[in-house]
Order: sequence, then structure tokens, then C-alpha cells
Amino acid sequence: MAEQGSTITVQVLGESLRIRGGSPEEVEALARYVDERVAQIRARNEGVPLRGLLLLTSLNIAEELFRERREHERLVRSVEEKTRRLRESLEARLAPAPSAQAAAHRIPIQSDLPSG
Repeated sequence: MAEQGSTITVQVLGESLRIRGGSPEEVEALARYVDERVAQIRARNEGVPLRGLLLLTSLNIAEELFRERREHERLVRSVEEKTRRLRESLEARLAPAPSAQAAAHRIPIQSDLPSG
């Protein structure tokens, strides 16, 4: 949503908010998500004032974000490790055999001397 764009009006907790940035579809989806999360928190925390509900919702969404970041980092490390093992395996299988390497480095010597 950091991207500047057109202004869109969305509803969160029955309040109209004018938001500028991002695509209208993305902004609407984000507003719907926040609205749904606040409703879920409200259902489990009757009697909590609106400010408290908003804080609890913010903390819950932050927890989701942190959990997703940790999972993303775990997946990145896993892919990097698998890539490293695959590269090592390919390098080992594609490397010339030691005798072929030695033969490639030998310089044939020709001689004009008669043999024998």
C-alpha cells in the first residue's frame, strides 16, 4: 500500500475511511481482512473497548506477520541448502575422472630419434 494511487473509500468497523495508494482491489481486501479480524477479536473479548479491540487486533495481525516471516526464512534456508547439495552433487558427477584430468594436462613429446 506504500505505492501512491487513486483514493478509495472503504468501511472498517462501520467507519468510512478514505485511503490513497495501491490498487482498489488490494485496499478493499486489506480493509475487509482488518474488519473480519476485529470482529473475531470482539467475539472472544466481550466488553473490551474499541481501542483495546484495535490494539489486540494489531497484535494478532503482527503475530501472523512474524509467523509468516519465520516460515518464509525457513523455506529460503531450506531451498538454499537443497540447492547447495544439488550443485555439489552435479559438480561431483560432471567433474572429469582423475585419470582424464591427468591425461589432459600431459604434453605429448615428439622425438626425431629413431626408435629401437
